[in-house]
Amino acid sequence: MNCVSTVESLSRYDFVTKYKNNQPVLVKGGAINFPAVAKWDSLYLKSKYGHAQVLPNRYLNCPNDYDKTKPESLSLREFLDLLDNKTKNYNCYMFNRAESGNFWSNKHKVGAIVNPQLTRLKEDFPHFDFLYEDDYIYQQIIIGSHLNATKLHYDWGGEGKVLTQIRGSKTIYLVSPKYSNLVPLPPITDSTNLSAANIPVSQLQTEHPNIEIYKVVLEAGDFIYWPAFWFHEIQNIGDLNIAVATPVDEIKYSALLKRQILSAIYNRFEQDTELSIKRSKLNESFNSIERSTLSQSNLQNLWDWNQALPPR
Repeated sequence: MNCVSTVESLSRYDFVTKYKNNQPVLVKGGAINFPAVAKWDSLYLKSKYGHAQVLPNRYLNCPNDYDKTKPESLSLREFLDLLDNKTKNYNCYMFNRAESGNFWSNKHKVGAIVNPQLTRLKEDFPHFDFLYEDDYIYQQIIIGSHLNATKLHYDWGGEGKVLTQIRGSKTIYLVSPKYSNLVPLPPITDSTNLSAANIPVSQLQTEHPNIEIYKVVLEAGDFIYWPAFWFHEIQNIGDLNIAVATPVDEIKYSALLKRQILSAIYNRFEQDTELSIKRSKLNESFNSIERSTLSQSNLQNLWDWNQALPPR
């Protein structure tokens, strides 16, 4: 395993010249003075925000398989009570739902969504000095326990990520996109989660011993940055695990170019009804052009798929 570059502070200059779009960096204690690190525990969140309605993802018979989760509507108090009481077999993870966990969103970005009952959390979590306002997409509170993990995946939208640990800790594995040819991904036509790899880090390392895999333990008060398209696998540690995700808007493309490419592919599908392609999957891809960011790799995948279709 490789070690991630570790610093005690991160300036804008160092971020841009050394790390942005290039390599991950761990900032030890970089958020230790944020009020959130001192204040956000179960008791505080229940007393101040217990009334807020949230949608944690319920994992049923397939632990940590995001494709098989169901949103469960609860008050934040009810959710935290279930975690505090260590309810048997209760595996629920509050993350990845903007309307549930976003407490701040950049109003200048497409699809700015927040949970209006959580917006005052922003008072405890200031902006980072090394990011400009336009770098931000949103900020989202993530709450779970040691039962939660995420499979190896990359973020579909092409955003970088700053992940800040508030309570508990996380073990994070990172793999550069330069190894994407070694990471099997599901076909675009038959998956609901296009960015999840079909292989865990442990197997990837066994099959490709020379691949560079980075490992880091993120502790309370630390934050880590990784660039767009880096694969990551995360395991929570601790009975109560709280973090904040700050996606960084790194990959920007012409909206017209995105629409032209995806419209051409969509029209191609409409004209050839014999293709065994699921209409819903293509519609999802087509509709995603309205997002503020869309990954170059997925545009390329769509274009390659179109080129591989039988000639008209």
